[in-house]
Amino acid sequence: MARLVTLYSLQWGDLSLEEVCVKAKAFGYDGLELGLPDHLDVRQTDPAYYKGIKDLLEKYGMQLRTISSHLVGQAVCDKIDERHKSILPDYIWGDGDPEGVRRRAAEELILTARAARVLGVDTVVGFTGSPIWHLLYSFPPVPQSTIDKGYQDFANRFAPILDEFEKLGVRFALEVHPTEIAFDTFSAQRALEALDHHPAFGFNYDPSHLGYQGVDYVDFIYQFPDRIFHVHMKDAYWSDTPKQVGVFGGHVPFGDPRRFWNFRSVGRGKIKFEEIIRALNAIGYQGPLSIEWEDSAMDREHGARESCEYTKRLDFQVSGHAFDAFLPNNQQKYSVMENRRLKMGMVGGGITGFIGAIHLRAALMENMVELACGCFSSNPEVSKESGRTYFLPDNRIYSTYREMFEKETDLPENERMDFVVIVTPNKYHFEPAMMALERGFHVVLDKPMTFSLEEAKTLQKKVEETGLVLALTHVYSGYPAVKEMKARIAAGELGKLRRVYVEYPQGWLAERIELTEGNNAGWRTDPQLSGKAGCMGDIGTHALHLCEYVTGLKVVELCAELNTFVPGRPIDDDGVAMMRMEEGVKALLSASQVAVGEANNINIRVYGEKGGIQWVQEHPNQLFLKKGNSPEEVMHIGGNHPYLGKNTRWNIRTPGGHPEGFIEAFANIYRNFALTVKAKMKKAPPSADILDFPDVYDGVRGMQFIETVVESGWSDGPKWIKWRE
Repeated sequence: MARLVTLYSLQWGDLSLEEVCVKAKAFGYDGLELGLPDHLDVRQTDPAYYKGIKDLLEKYGMQLRTISSHLVGQAVCDKIDERHKSILPDYIWGDGDPEGVRRRAAEELILTARAARVLGVDTVVGFTGSPIWHLLYSFPPVPQSTIDKGYQDFANRFAPILDEFEKLGVRFALEVHPTEIAFDTFSAQRALEALDHHPAFGFNYDPSHLGYQGVDYVDFIYQFPDRIFHVHMKDAYWSDTPKQVGVFGGHVPFGDPRRFWNFRSVGRGKIKFEEIIRALNAIGYQGPLSIEWEDSAMDREHGARESCEYTKRLDFQVSGHAFDAFLPNNQQKYSVMENRRLKMGMVGGGITGFIGAIHLRAALMENMVELACGCFSSNPEVSKESGRTYFLPDNRIYSTYREMFEKETDLPENERMDFVVIVTPNKYHFEPAMMALERGFHVVLDKPMTFSLEEAKTLQKKVEETGLVLALTHVYSGYPAVKEMKARIAAGELGKLRRVYVEYPQGWLAERIELTEGNNAGWRTDPQLSGKAGCMGDIGTHALHLCEYVTGLKVVELCAELNTFVPGRPIDDDGVAMMRMEEGVKALLSASQVAVGEANNINIRVYGEKGGIQWVQEHPNQLFLKKGNSPEEVMHIGGNHPYLGKNTRWNIRTPGGHPEGFIEAFANIYRNFALTVKAKMKKAPPSADILDFPDVYDGVRGMQFIETVVESGWSDGPKWIKWRE
């Protein structure tokens, strides 16, 4: 399926939003990019206002992916003068005092992010303005220190705005454009550096502003593959011969035939959109193609219609394989960015267990990973049999993980594994993980991360030293519904949080099945292999991670009771913990593996001043929204509905009405991990959305939880225990 084609509404500000919807639908558009202030008032706080916009868009089948705040954004960093009065709302202009205008513009941008969150939009497009644009031509000579101060001023003003964007799960996409702090490739890189590559900052790619300057607008895409947050389809024509008015535009209006360049309807200028589409495919851009229609010599309705038709005819999705892959000498694995899949090794995960197959299916789902090698069991025969089952050649099936790391390290870079997945009993997590990191291999670990807290801290230090990526498979954070729950809580829909209940009941250990063969209970109930916690280590850590993930708050103190209900079992099989979290929030965590009749019923409820929200894993595509004095709402997670948050949609894999389950949630973690590794390979900073997976710090939190809950749970003395650091 090709990308959505949307219409930017700013140039249609003389019409009501409903009129724009009617026309856009008739022209063939899939959605809108809402332009401020004509079609959206971000000062509104009444939920009914935003619901009205959503209902109107849905009525005409218009999807909403982006809102734009160009005019207000311009005032954040500009040198304010009388020109700005004509483009700013009166409440932003005020008395015209420059610093007051900049402050109110910044506040408006933050309100814009909040409105975006309410509307289920993940990207705000806009301008930043520039304190140094007027110094573009360096005469009288401009000291470099003056330019440096300009970028610092931009960072000082915009970084706090971006911090608020990040909290809300919204990105800001600067349209690289003359008069902005970034107007070409070099200045775009300087802007990123000034913000220390803030994860919420990227670009609205618009080639029309680059081409006539002589900037390589296709190369721009490859320079910022993870920062292209949005795309404007906009064309420009520039002359092949000298003109009376040069590239700076002089003091003549757009459309004047004496100008060296002018905007044109899409497909009628000199921008090579075919190359742009191919470059966007190469970086994996899946966002909308938004028509910002500007052509002074053409009727806008004619232009908007033909631009939509042109873009839809031109756009295409990337091939899933190389055209010559059938040739005997071209049987290599293929992907767009690295021209190959990431190569995965496994420690553990043989045919005698179950979790290895889960990891393998999830890792392969996105087609970005291939299994290259493994030591699948401490038993060399089982390892060999498992590897052959996975269709590996014998020389890439190892008897020990030490042998695997030694031999893989000696292989050429294009043949050796890129990362290793470790799915062994807890006791055997630390050593192979350390060996991998010491040899330059990225790591995926099953939870809990290590056997002890000391090991976890050592592993954390090694990750920080190497800069390598470590992912921890707390799978429940990978469900789209959980992403939506987290986003709504962060957006303040519940108000100030008060109480969290997280439960994880299972019943599979209600009898002492570890004494029989053919199950995974043996090592999970053996403190010599699992560590000092049983149930709380195995599933309690999942509950703890889910609690902290959706709320964004940390546990600071707890009071626990641990139980061993099955006679003879040397480790807990049930427990409960009262927990005090940051900001005065109280939580109750319950985990049991002896709850007869329960399969895997992890669920979480969060309550605040304004309402509550609940997710139940056995109903994975539903969120239950609880509000006072109104019926409970059931939100169905699926499809690509605009009311869903950006990160939710990013993690949805199936059409509406189809369940997003356990394997898919695992796959979301693997997908984000793989994209982060690829970004590291390119020496590019990963974006915030792909960094959304449990990492080494979550692993340390899990081990701290185990230490704290065990100390409290078995204590005959004080029961309230401060979080163990």
